[in-house]
Amino acid sequence: MKTLILTRHDVEKILTPTVANQTVEKAFRAYSLGCTQMPPKSYLYFPKGDLRSMPAYISGEGFNIAGSNASLFIRKMQQVKCLVSWLSLF
Repeated sequence: MKTLILTRHDVEKILTPTVANQTVEKAFRAYSLGCTQMPPKSYLYFPKGDLRSMPAYISGEGFNIAGSNASLFIRKMQQVKCLVSWLSLF
């Protein structure tokens, strides 16, 4: 499987507000029909912060997609930095 990497500019050309709204509506409909899996965040704690992982899967309503976001929270700086975001389309 090839990896497609999209820049912010690529996404802005493809994702219009109308498409975004329609997609969010479909995702909430899939959620209401029980076609999603979204377990609680998992955490890894360490002295200066934590790492949070947030996986999810949506099927139904035209979706067959899994994704995750991992973010690093650094306590001293009170900052969240996104380390990884990915989606897999099936």
